[in-house]
Amino acid sequence: MDCVSPILDIVTRVWDCTANRAVYIRDLQENLNSLRDLKLELENIGKDVEGRADFAEQQQYSARTNQVKGWLQSVQLKLKEADDILQKGDEEIQQKCLGSCCPRHCRTSYKLGKQVIKEINVVQELIKKGHFDVVADKVPRPMIDEMPMEKTVGMDSMFDDVWTCVQGHKTRIIGLYGMGGVGKTTLLKKLNNKFLETSHNFVVVIWVVVSKEVKLDKIQETILNKIGIPKEMWIGLTFSSVPPVLKFMSYPKLQSCITQLSIIYCLELRSLDFSFSTMRRMEHLETLYIDDCRNLREIKICFENGERMQRSEPNCFCNLQILNISDCAVMKNLTWLRYAPRLRYLYVVRCESLEEIIAWDFAGSSEIEEAAEIFSNLEEVYFSGLPNLKSICRRAIPFPSLQEISVYSCQSLRKLPLSGESAKSLKEIKGFRYWWDKLEWIDEATKLSFTSKFQVRSD
Repeated sequence: MDCVSPILDIVTRVWDCTANRAVYIRDLQENLNSLRDLKLELENIGKDVEGRADFAEQQQYSARTNQVKGWLQSVQLKLKEADDILQKGDEEIQQKCLGSCCPRHCRTSYKLGKQVIKEINVVQELIKKGHFDVVADKVPRPMIDEMPMEKTVGMDSMFDDVWTCVQGHKTRIIGLYGMGGVGKTTLLKKLNNKFLETSHNFVVVIWVVVSKEVKLDKIQETILNKIGIPKEMWIGLTFSSVPPVLKFMSYPKLQSCITQLSIIYCLELRSLDFSFSTMRRMEHLETLYIDDCRNLREIKICFENGERMQRSEPNCFCNLQILNISDCAVMKNLTWLRYAPRLRYLYVVRCESLEEIIAWDFAGSSEIEEAAEIFSNLEEVYFSGLPNLKSICRRAIPFPSLQEISVYSCQSLRKLPLSGESAKSLKEIKGFRYWWDKLEWIDEATKLSFTSKFQVRSD
């Protein structure tokens, strides 16, 4: 028995090894069929991905991702490889002997069977990786688009004059005038294409065709598309002197499409008057920034022809969400914010003469209801450097969305327009300890309910 056990062990091992290898030969036909099905599936998925990528690239300035490129290349290689293996497999099956039961060349069939299994695994993995959410990404468009044109004759002298002006540091605007057909457009095309050949200091060169009926929004759209500004950021203007501000007030179409407005360092500006019709036109204005307008006393809402603002009137500064006012030394109040129902962020800094935010009594019943809706979307308030600020609002208001109040160097502010039912979402009140200790409250219960929200800032 001592001799038999080792022999049995050897026989068992040989049998296991032979059986494992025999699987590759025995299941060759079945595995070839599986590979053929998987190859067809991979081919169809590849066509789908290729089609999606081609369609995406036909859209403006899109290119298939590197991941998709690499996958499609691998697919092409594996499809060819699978075809070769299937062809060899079919030939091997046809060469069976003993009534088509046994392979003619066992070693060849074994190697081929092993190769088929390996190929099946690779194809399955490619199929698994072929389900792409994104097949193409946006790519930056060229900063200069070449304009098609024929060769010009007799235009060199004029072109050289224009190009000299372009290269000069003092020239801002160049006008080309003349009758139709004299070559103005051709000269402009040549000028445009010159930027492709020559180094220059321009970041982008934009070609815009303007018809006789000027459509300002279309011109702006062309420019913004060229420089890649997303639609949600359209359109912001910055004014640093009074004449452009006044001119802006006389352009209804421009008012209707602006989303951001900055008025900075307009020292001559004493009053900013918005008519009610102007407010209605500025329905897309989301951000208003006023800085260093040291003589600006007020922002006025001017009602025309006896018109009045109704509580239910939706067409005011209906989308204004961010207001940032700083260094307006003589401004007294911001009562016009009654007409900004969706304001979310209010920042007022270094306005030494500011005494009230909303200077209104809200005496009648309809006005009391209006007061309940003021600042209903306000989330954050930041006041700093307002030594004469005495009141935010003359009565307590709900502030249903308010989360944070910051008050610094506002020593005259003795009351916050809060009651026990106000500001249920409030998380923090930030300020100096000496200011907090001097605050006056409607009652002790209200004070206690907000004390836990106070965050001390060291002097």
